[in-house]
Amino acid sequence: LGGASSRIRLTLRLDIPAGAGADDDETLGAVAEALASGASRTDGDRAMLVVLDGDEGLAVALSGHVRDSLTTHGCALVDTVDVRGGRYRSVECTDPDCCPAQGRPVPESSAIVAAAVSQGTMIHADRADLAAEVSAPDDAHADRARRVAALLTSTLAHGSIGLDEDDIEALLDRGCAAAEDGRLGLDDAVRLAMVLRVGEVRDQAYGHMLTVGAHRHRVLWGAVCRQVHDEIAAAPLALAALAAYLTGAGTLATVAIERARRLHADHACVRLVSDVLLAGIPPGVVRDALARSVLDDR
Repeated sequence: LGGASSRIRLTLRLDIPAGAGADDDETLGAVAEALASGASRTDGDRAMLVVLDGDEGLAVALSGHVRDSLTTHGCALVDTVDVRGGRYRSVECTDPDCCPAQGRPVPESSAIVAAAVSQGTMIHADRADLAAEVSAPDDAHADRARRVAALLTSTLAHGSIGLDEDDIEALLDRGCAAAEDGRLGLDDAVRLAMVLRVGEVRDQAYGHMLTVGAHRHRVLWGAVCRQVHDEIAAAPLALAALAAYLTGAGTLATVAIERARRLHADHACVRLVSDVLLAGIPPGVVRDALARSVLDDR
């Protein structure tokens, strides 16, 4: 949180390892340091901790660790909210009229939920559910993608993609619209992945991401990643990671870039996005740098 109105500067999610309890100081300390380190990379000076479905006492114990870690990073913990069984309560508040011991019902909706939905943010049950956004297709689907790619290979010979700048723009527009409707076809998914082999196309994709919105590209490249075979998935995964990062979905960005690095760690696009994530460059700074790069290319 930052500014006079305590606006949200960054949202971090971290899954506490299974089996960790209130007395597991080592694990809770590591979790707290990871959260505090991430929070320190913004211009915020306050933070709020929300503990979901933890064991009784876990929220109190974790709150202490997070408070200590945040202090070392020059940040203050303003509150810890314990959410369990569809109810929530503040760990810090001792007024029973304000925060009864049994908690209060979690609202079915809120301004935060509405904002998340409008930005295309999806809520996931766990990391595995999150990773499914950029998971590989099954073997049969991957084989079909390879056959489609073989038919397109001739148009990619000697760096020629058989498409000009307007064609690429139209392909990206069509892909975004189709992915949002859940109907991105295999042919277009493979074509999008294959044209990313060309640096100029990747640059155009960065510009298109800034023009139409990173949340749309998160949906687009996630749909591509779930359809194409590993041999051509590295660049789409890197773009999915970048789009996720720009929309505040840091965990998804990490999942996507980790898969991309396993497939093709030396790919230029993979290296670029990986360096951005490892450096912890704020999304706003990344967006501005991309915008300047796109303008320079024009």
